[in-house]
Amino acid sequence: MESNTWRADRFWRDALTASAVLLVLPLGFLFLSNYEEKHIASQAQHIKNLSMQVASALATDMTTRQLEVGALAELPEIKSGPLNSDKVQLALIQAQNSYPLYSWIGVADIKGKIHAATKGMLLGQSVSSRPWFEQALSRPYTGDLHEAKLLADLLNAPLADGPLRFIDFAAPIKDAEGNTRGVIGAHVYWRWADNLVGSFLSNSLKRDQIEIWLLNRDFDIIFPNNFRQPFDVKDLASIERSPSAQLIQRVGKGPYLSAASRLDTSGREIANLGWRVVVT
Repeated sequence: MESNTWRADRFWRDALTASAVLLVLPLGFLFLSNYEEKHIASQAQHIKNLSMQVASALATDMTTRQLEVGALAELPEIKSGPLNSDKVQLALIQAQNSYPLYSWIGVADIKGKIHAATKGMLLGQSVSSRPWFEQALSRPYTGDLHEAKLLADLLNAPLADGPLRFIDFAAPIKDAEGNTRGVIGAHVYWRWADNLVGSFLSNSLKRDQIEIWLLNRDFDIIFPNNFRQPFDVKDLASIERSPSAQLIQRVGKGPYLSAASRLDTSGREIANLGWRVVVT
């Protein structure tokens, strides 16, 4: 009799335990599911915020360069003195020394002839057909990424990452009466983007395999170098509008949490080049 009672008690204990487990398991899965959803949402917001921060930093630094070139154009020795004077030459050298990523800074007269330049490069030559000169005769100019033309052979830069490339900043030089007497132009090495974007990639982000891309107006990848387009343009337009990162497919790979942000140039002294930052 005692044996039967013991067996009955054990049966009910086991039944109650099994019932408890069956009740707890769904709660555990629910907890894990909620945790995973919150973690993914947090990661998505972090990636979107990172894209916005990088875009803002790029726009801010480009604005700084544009303002620096504009300030050079306002120097008394450049506004009114001979464009080939030692004072003008010294001002250009000091500007380049203050920011070594300036590959070249030069001053041209109204016809495009270079009268002063860092390291004497292009002195006496004409830049009249270069976009930075043509555009800056009337207004400050921010130029899109391009391969070096006249300076390609003079700078002797290594070609490990492809051809030498610059972005341009230029401004009109006006005399005391407001008449344009020339243009001051500056080229910035494209490794500027590498330095700036790299400053956002901490060791933890690298461990998480976070990647940052810079695309131009035509959705071509301009940073990193030598990369083919891994995104669908329709997906990029979609994630750019989204307040947080979204899952999109990359060519040859699975879906990635990705976010995009345009460089906001409103209220800044730079042109809208149509660049966008993509973080995956």
